[in-house]
Amino acid sequence: MTQDAARQKPSVILCEAYSSLREGLELGLSEPYHLRSTGRIAELLTLLEATPPALLILDVDHQPAPYQVLVNIRSRSPLLPVLLLSREFTLEQQKDTIKRIGNVGFITKPFDLPVFLEKVQTLIQGYSTSPIRRRIVRLLRQPSA
Repeated sequence: MTQDAARQKPSVILCEAYSSLREGLELGLSEPYHLRSTGRIAELLTLLEATPPALLILDVDHQPAPYQVLVNIRSRSPLLPVLLLSREFTLEQQKDTIKRIGNVGFITKPFDLPVFLEKVQTLIQGYSTSPIRRRIVRLLRQPSA
């Protein structure tokens, strides 16, 4: 791929510790996106400093202190959309993450690749079609009683 072709594709950084899942996601993401991937948080931070992506995809199951990393990332890149991957996200976890981190999407493992790619595209475009995310955002906007 030429540098011009790479520049035309949105840039995505994937941080997934589980190598076989990372390799599968790399196959799905490498054609439509300029993809950089890693399995380690330290390398992720280096990738983020080099060139900010259009989207960060972060596995929170296999990473040490992923929410602290998100706070760190958010302090450097307040508008960077982030897609979190996990085996489970409770409604409370989602509400808390949106409140603390903002501009974040969620996908629960296992997932179908087409669903994952649609969510990636949606977050890169800057909006979410997820009914549960829209509900959480509405709940967060309501005044506390």
